[in-house]
Amino acid sequence: MKSPASGQRRRSPVPARAKATEPSQGRIHPVIIFPFRPTGDAADLHELYRLVARLDADREQFARPITVLDRKTHYAQAGNPAYLKFREQVVSRHSDLLDIWGVDTCQLWYSGLGQAFERGGPEDVYWLIPGDFNYGSAAGQRVLGRLHDLPEICAELKQDLCIGEIATDHSDSKQLIDTYGTFALLYNWFPAEATQIRDLTERPRSEFLAVRHDFLREVLCRRWYAYEQTVVMLLQAVAGKRRISRFYVGEISDLPAGRESFASALQQVERTERVLKSCWRELHQAEADWAPKYRLLEAQSEQVRRTAQTILQNLLAWPPPPPNAHPDPGHAIPRPLLSFARNPSFYPHANTSGLHPSAALQPHRSHLAKLSGGPDRGCDGWSGPNPFAIRLIRLTGLLRRLRFFTTHVFALYLLELPSPHRRPGDAEGNSRTRF
Repeated sequence: MKSPASGQRRRSPVPARAKATEPSQGRIHPVIIFPFRPTGDAADLHELYRLVARLDADREQFARPITVLDRKTHYAQAGNPAYLKFREQVVSRHSDLLDIWGVDTCQLWYSGLGQAFERGGPEDVYWLIPGDFNYGSAAGQRVLGRLHDLPEICAELKQDLCIGEIATDHSDSKQLIDTYGTFALLYNWFPAEATQIRDLTERPRSEFLAVRHDFLREVLCRRWYAYEQTVVMLLQAVAGKRRISRFYVGEISDLPAGRESFASALQQVERTERVLKSCWRELHQAEADWAPKYRLLEAQSEQVRRTAQTILQNLLAWPPPPPNAHPDPGHAIPRPLLSFARNPSFYPHANTSGLHPSAALQPHRSHLAKLSGGPDRGCDGWSGPNPFAIRLIRLTGLLRRLRFFTTHVFALYLLELPSPHRRPGDAEGNSRTRF
């Protein structure tokens, strides 16, 4: 037999035969959570479903996408022709629509991931995509362009769970809630697991995640919570020594106003505490002495929650005044004290001669102006605060600053938190970090 010349070798059948003998890597199941309250800007959903259309067209790597939609959202938008048209012509065309009644977002996760799980196989990966982010922006379009790397980490690196982290700075409302609320409570109820979770991710409540088939089966068969389910999955993954990775999503936001309100932040901290309490009881209620331990942890948890409430109220509910604003001592004092300070009847030289109050207090104007740091500003006959009231005002402001400083130092001492800045290995080009 003649050996073929080197220039006539056909190399194409070799990788084809190798590919035919490779074990199947499984498919990726996208699960899209339709936004509960769609914003007025339809560009976000249109950009998202352009990605969904591309995933639906690639049936070799991706399974048929599933869109989970809350019936409350449907009835709220039932009179909107644009919504009905988008639902029928775009959502139903490129995905299987799953309509459910859900008490919260994580229940929508449960239904969508559960239906995808029943369609999947042992090597499959399930990819959760939240729909309420600003995908229509330039940064959002860049995120959509590389978001497929998130489930591919689980598929290629054989990871059980991959958490997507959005970019935030140390003053972002989500960062503040996680630092002073989520992680603080985790360190109280599950200190060992919290340390490992903090080393793995900075976003324990992320909505971007991918999970492998066997771990999803374990999670689905256990108790599922209507909120903060990502924290629960991380606790279960750490306890089961699962392989966890993270993925840097990028600069994207689901907050139209740019930051959470104090009421929303407080609600998130309170429900995180409820979930962690329930998880701890479920894990330790078989022990004989679980009740005294629970009471001690519950008392500490209340202190942590109150500290987080104070800090978040100072940072979110009372924003600092603009840099060029005129300093006014009345900004930071309660209204009763302010009324007391501006009451002319309090002054030692009360107006008993029937004269106008400003005339009765005229001799003291220059002295009060020196004490108050500026010219007297009368209002309806009032000639300005007296020296005693000014001292009360300044003392009140000092006490407020001292209280904020002590609570902040107490929180940092309790948690022993590292620097909240992102670690150097979290750049976009180095997003596939394996732990």
